[in-house]
Amino acid sequence: MCNTPLCRAGDGEGKAPDVKTYRISGTPFVSAGHRFEFVKGIELMKSRETVVQLRRFDVEEKQRKVADLENMIAEFGRMASDLEQQIAAEETRAGVTDPSHFSYPPFAKAAAQRRDNLATSIQDLMVKFDLAQGELEQAREVYRKAQQREERRQDSSSGPKDEITVAAASRSF
Repeated sequence: MCNTPLCRAGDGEGKAPDVKTYRISGTPFVSAGHRFEFVKGIELMKSRETVVQLRRFDVEEKQRKVADLENMIAEFGRMASDLEQQIAAEETRAGVTDPSHFSYPPFAKAAAQRRDNLATSIQDLMVKFDLAQGELEQAREVYRKAQQREERRQDSSSGPKDEITVAAASRSF
């Protein structure tokens, strides 16, 4: 008597079902007794349309990533320019423009450090932006190829049938 989950699902008596198809972790298998074999002919849960949708989602995700990086770069640039203006205003108020001078305003020193950190962050984000754009272009190419495969599959599966139907319909009139 078998006590595996698949046997219990078979007939409830603990005997293995004769021949049935199961999905184990999303993969189709055929059961003949206790032997499970992968079935190549059975369509998996992810149809080609789902693959196209997945590729489109991937492209959209990469587009969002590129847009986010672009927005961050622009925001950091605005923050750096604001700090630059604040530094200039503080230097004119104090009358000292040399950061090594003993009476240089501490606020201007801190703002200059923050500005420099932002400039470094902008450079790092630019590198990430360039990489993200490359990934986006690759994702677009993969998506385009998946669309073309799906269109060819649809054309090949419906094309000849339509021609036969049209030919039969034209003969009947």
